[in-house]
Amino acid sequence: MVADHAGADRNNDGNDPPVIFNDLMDTLSIHPFGIHFDHIDLSQTSSNVASLPTDTLLHGPMGNVTQVMWSNGTTMTLSTTNNSTVKGIVYKTGSSTTGSTNVMVARAKYGAGRVVGIGDSSPCDDGSGDTNDGLYDGWIADASGNHERLIINATIWLASSPVYTSTKETKKENNTQLVPNPFSTSANLIISPDVSIHNGVMIIYDMNGSIVRTSLLGDSHFITIEKEALKNGMYFYQIVSDSSLMGIGKFIIAE
Repeated sequence: MVADHAGADRNNDGNDPPVIFNDLMDTLSIHPFGIHFDHIDLSQTSSNVASLPTDTLLHGPMGNVTQVMWSNGTTMTLSTTNNSTVKGIVYKTGSSTTGSTNVMVARAKYGAGRVVGIGDSSPCDDGSGDTNDGLYDGWIADASGNHERLIINATIWLASSPVYTSTKETKKENNTQLVPNPFSTSANLIISPDVSIHNGVMIIYDMNGSIVRTSLLGDSHFITIEKEALKNGMYFYQIVSDSSLMGIGKFIIAE
């Protein structure tokens, strides 16, 4: 969820982002994610990052996040009563990094899903939109590149816990092992010897679902994946044998 500041009513309908998000989350008078966007306008560079050494939003595949820069954004107030998993990641300067107020970035789980809340749209803007619009490069230009690391780390975290619809699909994921994972230059994929491979193909997809590479396996249960032109991030793969899906999995490339 990417919000913005009070008064950012782009279509002049009387509702700005905090109002819209909170109205959406107020179903049955509760905020199911435990996240309430404050009705304020905040501009601040903050290095007030929570001490969470194992948190992959802050210390993920893209690197460590040490700072954010809000250019007319908002904060959040968290409620562990509404959602016991909600946690602040980055806070407004001078605020407690274990508290529930003045939160600039937060995350939570809900059912089998995950959610991340960000209080400003500027960090997500890379300036590459419609030239007739007012564009802003907050992706790299602000906060010394921390926004890119934060948002891609968050995206990987959001996508890193797929929900399978059957035990058959879960078994297919267990048919393969990729080491190391994450990797920076290459990794080895090993297919279980219990799986029959004939005219095998490995298909790699990016997070948009686009095929980025297809590799022939023949009858082999082993293949080396080279980074080559693949960019840092998360990828998904399928192992197909005689047109039948035999294995699935995911990997992360991080330098």
